[in-house]
Amino acid sequence: MKEFMEIIAVGQTAPGAVAVNTATFVGYRMARYKGAIAAILGVSLPSFLVILAVAIFLLHFFNIPLFAAFFKGAAGAIVALLAQVSFIFSKEIFIERLSIILTGVALVALLWLRLHPLLVILICSVLGFWIGNKTRISPEGCLREKGERERQEN
Repeated sequence: MKEFMEIIAVGQTAPGAVAVNTATFVGYRMARYKGAIAAILGVSLPSFLVILAVAIFLLHFFNIPLFAAFFKGAAGAIVALLAQVSFIFSKEIFIERLSIILTGVALVALLWLRLHPLLVILICSVLGFWIGNKTRISPEGCLREKGERERQEN
């Protein structure tokens, strides 16, 4: 049981899907690299094949005007749903000034500078880590965190 809990813990801490990470770890423990590869394929391949089959099936419908209109409408609905989710998350995220500044930097980098999204994520992550740790280590940051902790305890 302890080993299983360790596998789950490692699977949750590694970047990526928990199922893939856990399967990779178990596969590696069972048969080293061949087991890890078999586990990755066993977890990933079924969903990939289903999505591929659905995509191939839907390709035939894009030329039919009724379905083309449906997909255009669905695209608009998806944009609206993403905007709503973004708005809901922004209420929780934009509490600190640093989050607002990094979001602005990301928007400028993506929309005007046309940087690759992966590069923008990397830059903002490094900036957030560096600036966030810098303010927490300073006396003002420590006092602010102490005050926040005291308010949460009360």
